[in-house]
Amino acid sequence: MAKKSKKREDRLSDLPDSILIHILSMLCEDAEDSKKVVRTSLLSKRWQFLWKSVPVSLEIRFPDDCYSTTPAKWERDVLDYLNSTHRELHYWRSCHKIRKFSVVFNNRDPEKFVKDIDLWVYFASEVANVEHFKLISEGGYKFPQFAYKNTSWRKLDIELCMELNPLANVN
Repeated sequence: MAKKSKKREDRLSDLPDSILIHILSMLCEDAEDSKKVVRTSLLSKRWQFLWKSVPVSLEIRFPDDCYSTTPAKWERDVLDYLNSTHRELHYWRSCHKIRKFSVVFNNRDPEKFVKDIDLWVYFASEVANVEHFKLISEGGYKFPQFAYKNTSWRKLDIELCMELNPLANVN
């Protein structure tokens, strides 16, 4: 007699979205966990877009280890890192809420990367719904005027920036 194959029940997916989102948010304590939450989108079609409703934390940390290499390798590594970061932010822009977004940039020559840092600040201030933005720029950085008009930030941490000079009222 042939055995009947039992169809596995997916009782978890039968739960309401609000409960599933709460469960996923418990997985998401820091920036590393945010990627784990996105991976749950592969579980089933039902889970495909749930991750977008989970408050996540993101961190961009400029790589320290590139300084010990040759200039040509350093340029290539930095370019690869920046391209990867920009691609990743493209996906995170659809997230409904970003709890914390940190940028740690400890390069001694931030002038080279002003456009990249400006893009990250723009992402945090204009594109994504970020509650807490943290920027650490060791080599100094002039905080852009457009960021002072942000209304979604509940907390702003700025460390080691060269110049903070709002030209108008700060929201």
